[in-house]
Amino acid sequence: MLLAYLFAASGANAKVAHFNHGLRPDSDEDERLVQNFANQHNLEFVSERATLPSDSEDTARRARHQFFAEQCRVNCPRDSLSSAGAECPTERGETLGARGAAKAPAVLRGKKLVRVIATAHHLDDLVETIAINLSRGTGWRGLAVLNRDHYIRPLLELEKSEIKSLARDLGIKWREDSTNQSTKYLRNRLRQKTAALPFDTKRQLLQLRNRQVAISNEIEEVLRRLFSVAEACEGDCARLAPKGISEGGSLRAKRNFPMAMGEVDAAPEGLISRRLLYKRLDDPLALELLRHLLLQNGIKTTRPELSRLLQAIRTYKPQKRFQLTNNRFILIRRHDLQVL
Repeated sequence: MLLAYLFAASGANAKVAHFNHGLRPDSDEDERLVQNFANQHNLEFVSERATLPSDSEDTARRARHQFFAEQCRVNCPRDSLSSAGAECPTERGETLGARGAAKAPAVLRGKKLVRVIATAHHLDDLVETIAINLSRGTGWRGLAVLNRDHYIRPLLELEKSEIKSLARDLGIKWREDSTNQSTKYLRNRLRQKTAALPFDTKRQLLQLRNRQVAISNEIEEVLRRLFSVAEACEGDCARLAPKGISEGGSLRAKRNFPMAMGEVDAAPEGLISRRLLYKRLDDPLALELLRHLLLQNGIKTTRPELSRLLQAIRTYKPQKRFQLTNNRFILIRRHDLQVL
């Protein structure tokens, strides 16, 4: 509610998008509160109610993000933002009012943003998400949380208590999620411990997260370039192999470069799907390449599962399948991998 108020007070071109998960008896009251607020502040309002097959946090999160993505793709003109996103004016934070300007996030002061989704995640959300990832077993990427493309989180530097205090000062009403006290959910159980962390510790985690996000983005860019080069090289190898290798070519060349030799089971993804690559590379780089290969095929996985898959690639006999937790399979062939 505070984030919507800040965008409205800044005169931004914003749309309020509310996703009603339909998992709580009082969820309709949440929607009515948000809609009334949007109407009072002349903000466009759009909502959707879902009937989810389960009440898992992961299922709800995927459905919510899909809804937000649809708002950007279908309903947003090219020069606007959605889900409390906005095209911010060029004037400074004084447009937020005397009380709001002092704590207004920098993203609302002088920056012009286009077609993004703004969410009200705060510092405590970030700490909880890191704790969840660590409890489940994670690599360094488990610290690069809340890093989704086309999203901004202007309140991420504020604790929840600060946001509630500012909302009270501004006379903004809000509703607490009635399931926040339930120990059924891992996040709620961890919150009892993370909430007690000193503010300085939370800030250190935020700074660490920001560094990891920057590193993650750099690695993603390098991997995208590597994939592009590998795909181009694969095409060149396929064209050059008959001329570049003699009829009685080296057994070592045939063993190490089976795709260039015209093997019948060459994977469509190109060089990055070769088993030999994952056998020769050090674990950190092999895991990053493997993760990127799966993402290219629409598969998200965990670090422990990636490690198990890497071990399978290095040790499985040909034509054996590795099953991922999302019910997808990797066929591990003699020289390459095939995503099924």
